[in-house]
Amino acid sequence: QTQNSNIIEVGKGMLVTSNVPIFINYRNNSTYNKLILTGKNSEGLGKSFFVASQTDVRVAPTNTSGNKEAHFVSVMATEDNTTVKFTFNNIISDGAAGTVSSPVTVVLNRGQSYLVRDPFNNATVSGLSVISDKDIAVSSGSMHSSHIREDPNDLNRDGGVDVLVPVKNLGSDHVVVAS
Repeated sequence: QTQNSNIIEVGKGMLVTSNVPIFINYRNNSTYNKLILTGKNSEGLGKSFFVASQTDVRVAPTNTSGNKEAHFVSVMATEDNTTVKFTFNNIISDGAAGTVSSPVTVVLNRGQSYLVRDPFNNATVSGLSVISDKDIAVSSGSMHSSHIREDPNDLNRDGGVDVLVPVKNLGSDHVVVAS
């Protein structure tokens, strides 16, 4: 996990290989921002991804930290010299107080990761496109997510993140479960 955006980082992800079938499950177990992330094996590796993410669903005073969510997209290269291009229409942070223009292109080596995020203004990263010239893994979601509730001062929240499935593995039949 990292709070750094628009910086190439090493050691922020995991490359797991096995000669037998395995199940990968990452759990962030903390008082707040609990998170479970399930690996997609080779089905999660690809060169073209579209991002979907929830939008702001919380009720909190606009002048508090409780009104901030961090929607992000993170990629990790599986090979050296992997070119990754992020194309977006939404507001994306430059990692400081400003924003960056679309597209953003980076070159990563095996095991390096790169994260883009909204500028903590409850924007969404939905619709963002990630294209690479070699296989990458992509995760997206938000930290500090919380549901609509009656008490706007209740700041409990969780992480909502998933490993994305590349476009090549998307089908035409989908299941939606009402909650």
